[in-house]
Amino acid sequence: MTQDYSLQYDEVGNIINGCLPQDDYALEVYETLNANAVDIATLGAGEKNFDMPVLQYNDALRAMMRCEWEKVQALWDNGGCNFPWEVEKALPANRQKKFSARGTKSRLYWSQGSQPSCMAHADAFAGASGILARIALGDNRVYVPCNPIVTFAISKGGSLRGGQTVSVMSKFANDTGHFPEYLVGENNQSIPADYRKYADNARDHQWSIAFLTGKNASDLAGQIIECCKAGFGVAFGNSTAVRGAGTDSNGIKTASIGGNWSHATGFNSYRKFNGTEYVFWVNSHGAIYGSSNEGEPADGAWMSRKQIETMCQTMFAYGQPYVVIPESIWCPDKSLISDVFVKRPGNFKT
Repeated sequence: MTQDYSLQYDEVGNIINGCLPQDDYALEVYETLNANAVDIATLGAGEKNFDMPVLQYNDALRAMMRCEWEKVQALWDNGGCNFPWEVEKALPANRQKKFSARGTKSRLYWSQGSQPSCMAHADAFAGASGILARIALGDNRVYVPCNPIVTFAISKGGSLRGGQTVSVMSKFANDTGHFPEYLVGENNQSIPADYRKYADNARDHQWSIAFLTGKNASDLAGQIIECCKAGFGVAFGNSTAVRGAGTDSNGIKTASIGGNWSHATGFNSYRKFNGTEYVFWVNSHGAIYGSSNEGEPADGAWMSRKQIETMCQTMFAYGQPYVVIPESIWCPDKSLISDVFVKRPGNFKT
């Protein structure tokens, strides 16, 4: 569905109203997806070529996340790292499939540019981050950057006019999938003319999604941390803006929260330092937040639990955030399952 409205911009020209508050249609989509969500404990093992389901955010899913968190802890105890930006830098050529014209240039987070497609970028970033984290934990996956503009346009009936809601974006991320940039190109400002012939490829990059169930800011923040500890990304919309980044009392680069927008962003990755828990927040306004000597992307910043709760206070008007359990293609050489060991950054505070 397309909703026409006037785009709004911040002081440096970034679109800040591309995520639409939940309307009646978005609520209907959410309720339908949630009603048909399945218990992850009922899914069979070893199935191939099946559509990725919408999952219930229940005890079974949380148990799976605790198991993943144990793997993450073991990795870090062994000197490793599952931060997606570090994994992406360490990937050998046979574990990534990128747009050939770009060569080895990084393609993890990038700007949405002049399109109100923040919800599609938040969704794509959550999926990419989850795939890279899985590779660090030993999954035999291939990292395939996808161009968010295609699924975004499909979710709007082929239009790029106006923004999108959280639940409608999640529906198309789940059942349409994502279009690899090596097939449709990396231009996220217009719809590729030949994207339809890659519909089957897009279905190799569907996401399972699960809507978080927290009904207040504290509970929602706890679930976001739970997901990020397990190495999964969360996409959301809200009206509490981030105006920049600074350094907190622990010497960590953190977001500076202030102002208002109607925008979609995401969370991924977890750390704890000096008793404070953080997750990494990522935006689609480009590399504008600077990088510290710890090496995190300039496309985002860390947030403490208190900051996450502040962001959560205005999420409910946009619909429940969702965690992405991503699908991707697999490396055919099974001997390479453990060929990627990502070392933690040398200057990282632990």
